Amino acid sequence: MSTTSLKILPEEQLFKAMIGTGGIGAGSLFLMSGNHTLGREESRGGKYLDARDYCKLHIISHYVKVLLGSEFPVFPIGKVGDDDTGRGIYSEMDRAGLNMQYVSYSANDRTLFGFCFLYPDGTGGNLTTEESACTRVDPAFIETAMPVFSEFAGRFISLAAPEVPLTARIRLLELTREFNGFGVASFTSGEMEEAESSGMLGLINLLAINLDEAKALARMDAEPDNPSFIVKQVISRMKAINPSAWLSITAGKKEAGPGMADICRMSQYSLLKQSVRQVREMHILPASSQV
Repeated sequence: MSTTSLKILPEEQLFKAMIGTGGIGAGSLFLMSGNHTLGREESRGGKYLDARDYCKLHIISHYVKVLLGSEFPVFPIGKVGDDDTGRGIYSEMDRAGLNMQYVSYSANDRTLFGFCFLYPDGTGGNLTTEESACTRVDPAFIETAMPVFSEFAGRFISLAAPEVPLTARIRLLELTREFNGFGVASFTSGEMEEAESSGMLGLINLLAINLDEAKALARMDAEPDNPSFIVKQVISRMKAINPSAWLSITAGKKEAGPGMADICRMSQYSLLKQSVRQVREMHILPASSQV
């Protein structure tokens, strides 16, 4: 792991640990024939890809651990089923160096499973099971990790990722505020309305979403041809909700459009040392940015 980690000295790290909750599970990838969108009653062929898929908390935690190395502690908080899949995933996470103190087995529940479908042009979507061990993650379970919040108070980044109940994610963000951490969250398109009404968007420091989720936050029914229009609407929305929050909006293969350079104003932010061209598919900007 040390050979692949970034060369960031511990004294140069702004954060000293990551604490996160979200989905832990397995999945498969299916490549469909043809690029046209699958119809409601359509049958279509395709093939399984020789690759493995994982769920959100596992993926993000793994990358953070690999990139920051063995000296950076990562604490996932979640549950897997007491089945072969769950035991296998637990073992993989443990071997990767993740601190598994707050990952437990949920008896009589299946491990979360996701089905990722892809089109030949690289776009696609994901389906996940609604009834799994992950649904057993509740606020009380999040609170079992309070000693870690206390230990790294003022020096940690937290992650509230999808595939566990919103109530659990709210509690994680509340503890992040209580212990002066930096809260990062993401929501599916279907969760966005409740995330706003529950006050969760006011608790975060960084919101990481894709273009479809941004459209849901902006309450837009139709997707314009220019993704920069969606980004502008989301910035306006977040100004009213949480003007100090930062936004990360991925646009996939879609171009940001010629006006994105004026929106990003990347030179204003010393923390982001990429050019607008480098981030045309991933726009990172504060909600309070002037547009």
